[in-house]
Amino acid sequence: MNSPGTKCETCAARSNARPKLEHVIKECNTEEVGIDNVAAVSERWRKTRTYKSREVCFLNRPIVLSDEVDVRKFFAFDRHGELVAFSFFDPVYQDGRVTSYVAAFKRRLPETDPLMCSAIMQFAIDTFQQEKIKALYFGLSPLADIEDKRFGTARF
Repeated sequence: MNSPGTKCETCAARSNARPKLEHVIKECNTEEVGIDNVAAVSERWRKTRTYKSREVCFLNRPIVLSDEVDVRKFFAFDRHGELVAFSFFDPVYQDGRVTSYVAAFKRRLPETDPLMCSAIMQFAIDTFQQEKIKALYFGLSPLADIEDKRFGTARF
């Protein structure tokens, strides 16, 4: 899971900023954090979006705040222990086991430094690398290498 060139340098710089942000990042489940706390961060983040009243889910699945099988959740807390940001990662399966993850959701309080989402991402990357996870996808790229020939291509 290496990032080429300046993107890797940017991630490293953002990761190095983490101690200056005085936050703690850890992986845990929603129950430990409190689903109401997670929902509050999500709602406040959503109020900064163009579509404030509903989730946009034409490319992503709707966010699920409760815990789900094999979904990894990383949270950032300020120096007072308050939740300020989170990122969720959906599993990608191959031969019945998790081999990769997709960065599915990231949210932060509007007043939280935007670098916090990058710091969470770097923390997750480091965690997945230690676990020898094959890949971390940042978008729809897991769909790019589908070899299932049973489905034809739609012609428009």
